[in-house]
Amino acid sequence: MKTLGLPLRQSYTFVLKRIYRDQRFRNHPKNRAKALKADRQLRTIAGRIARELKRNLAGNHDYDSLLGFFERVLSQKRYSQEKIYSLHEPEV
Repeated sequence: MKTLGLPLRQSYTFVLKRIYRDQRFRNHPKNRAKALKADRQLRTIAGRIARELKRNLAGNHDYDSLLGFFERVLSQKRYSQEKIYSLHEPEV
């Protein structure tokens, strides 16, 4: 997997396919636990990719604000103040 022309340590293509499948029909009682586990796994993978991009783009300061934005989204909890609800419109 290449991101911004940077090679990543691991491609999550097959893992993400399974996670997306586990998140389907999340409102059904039998699938609820599996969907919540898939959510946690997805957040873990996103954090790994964000940390790796931060390491690879350490000298390039053009992406500092964007990576800070992603880290802020990943670190927010249920009762956090000033939540970000939309990635494409952060002011919403």
